[in-house]
Amino acid sequence: MIVATAGHVDHGKTTLVRALTGMETDRLEEEKRRGLSINLGYAWLPTATGHSVGFIDVPGHSRFINNMIAGVNGIDLGLLVIAADDGPMPQTREHLTLMRLLGVSRYVVVLTKIDRVDSLRLDALRLSVQALVDPEALFAVSALTGEGVQALKDHLQHSADTYATTPTQGHFRLSADRSFLIKGVGLVVTGTALAGTVRTGDTLHLMPLNIPLRVRSLQVQETQCEQASAGQRCALNLSGPVHLDKIERGDWLVHPALATTTQRFDVKVELCSDCPVTLRHMSPVRLYIGAKRVAARLALLQHKSLKASDTTFAQLLVERGVTICHGDPFVLRDDSELLTLGGGRVLDPDAPERGRARAARISLLQAMDNSCPETALKQLLKEQQQSLNWDNFITAWNLDPAASQRLLDSPLLLGQVTNIRINGDSYLLAKQTLERGQRSISELLERETLEKNTLNRNLNTAFPGVAPGLLITHALQCGTLVVTPGGYRLVQNTAPFAREQLPLWISLEALLQRAGRQLPAAHDLCKQLNIATKPFSGLVATAIKAHWLLRVSDTRFALPQTLLEIAHQITELDQKHNHFSVAEFKNHCDVGRNTAVELLEYFDRIGFTVRRASKRAVLNPRAINQFRKSDTPGGVPGLQNQ
Repeated sequence: MIVATAGHVDHGKTTLVRALTGMETDRLEEEKRRGLSINLGYAWLPTATGHSVGFIDVPGHSRFINNMIAGVNGIDLGLLVIAADDGPMPQTREHLTLMRLLGVSRYVVVLTKIDRVDSLRLDALRLSVQALVDPEALFAVSALTGEGVQALKDHLQHSADTYATTPTQGHFRLSADRSFLIKGVGLVVTGTALAGTVRTGDTLHLMPLNIPLRVRSLQVQETQCEQASAGQRCALNLSGPVHLDKIERGDWLVHPALATTTQRFDVKVELCSDCPVTLRHMSPVRLYIGAKRVAARLALLQHKSLKASDTTFAQLLVERGVTICHGDPFVLRDDSELLTLGGGRVLDPDAPERGRARAARISLLQAMDNSCPETALKQLLKEQQQSLNWDNFITAWNLDPAASQRLLDSPLLLGQVTNIRINGDSYLLAKQTLERGQRSISELLERETLEKNTLNRNLNTAFPGVAPGLLITHALQCGTLVVTPGGYRLVQNTAPFAREQLPLWISLEALLQRAGRQLPAAHDLCKQLNIATKPFSGLVATAIKAHWLLRVSDTRFALPQTLLEIAHQITELDQKHNHFSVAEFKNHCDVGRNTAVELLEYFDRIGFTVRRASKRAVLNPRAINQFRKSDTPGGVPGLQNQ
């Protein structure tokens, strides 16, 4: 069990820890000379059953509040120390606020220096303390005379023996609060393990530098061990390509699966009830997370400003990358680091830059505002019908492979979600949402081919919580949808092609799309498709019968939309000159002479143009309506009724 002291300067925190453990936590010469704790100190108290109480002694002076915050991360119990002759003081209240913001829910209050006051003063002090905090126990002690020390020690040892061990599931992570070199040993990093287990010989990554380091040996309470787990104070002897001066307080040692950094993450933030300032969108703040402090800006997602006691979803943008997980507590102080503004918990370490305040995004954060990943998934996938990047979720919640598989196999999710891979990432989507999406695709493409951006836009509007392109990717993977240069098309609308003809048709259509008005000859198309004349003729015959391809001459074919575009060019030419020659048409459309002649003869045959001597003119503009049929792959949406 990890216990951190808290309280005003000179209220006897270090003296109390010495009386309980016999260990001196002030190690700096300046600390001993001034009788003032500056940095974090560490001690421990064994129990009769083999457990231990680990103490983190924090400085009480307001100038060293940064060190205090670093010390109370990941603790199990707060030991709030109040001198009987002073009573609660400014740092007493501030330390209590900081521990509450960092998620500490258990407190033991210790009234020290009781040898300096009488019983009436002590009784009055007990009443004032109970108005300030509701502790699980309150002790009155004197480190000078020893009164009450044994009762406090017994309580802490009993608490350690009965304390529910911190769960060790998940990958190992530790926020470094000290690093130093020991002659003959090498680099040592210390901190409180927040998750997982590490063993001698394991490789951890130093973040944010992302440097792999090997664990040569490790200690727990200065005892050599083969492994250390969540909830333990440990010291790791590391080897690897890093110098001591590159390691900062608050850097993380993590399992390789957690070796990621972020400069943008979504949070739930609450301002203190006595916060004296109003925060506005993009206000500069100082962020304390783990043992790290870094400059940041607070982007508000639901309000234009925040005042005392307000709670909201927000996004933190930090100037340097940080390594975090869902649920990590944090504290916000003002940019000058004089005031504690508030704090909260991380919801999504991988926050988007765009659309961060959309309704679907806020709904996602409401689901993530949960301590149970199974409940969060149920809300996201089934109730809100959103998609979820499963790889990011696993990393964010620090789920090891066994835990993530148990989650997928849970009764709430088993058989009710689909895993879709897109661009190397894995996404989860409720089957009910997927079925709705496939029906929407079928309805949108029932009678026409849609351009890629158009189909995406329609689906993004209908399914705002589903990752863009996810529904289309699944339809392509299932073979119900094909993509052509003209856009997306349902496979069922590719009839009457046989299965073996479909790839050839898609390739042929792509060639004709790229060729545009040039209309390659049949023998050139066969060569590019690498097929013989007979199967090519069969493919063309099927396409012509379905009105998906038109025969311009014995050797040239065209897509309907291509002929429609050429017809528009002819109309422009005719309106400009009233009549035009083959040469004028050839130059206007930028085609070869043979192609120009064959095209004009085709338009003569269908009655769109008429030849008068060596000139031509538009005869019947309605003759090109056959190119606008909506049941052809090249049909142009929106022109059918013109």
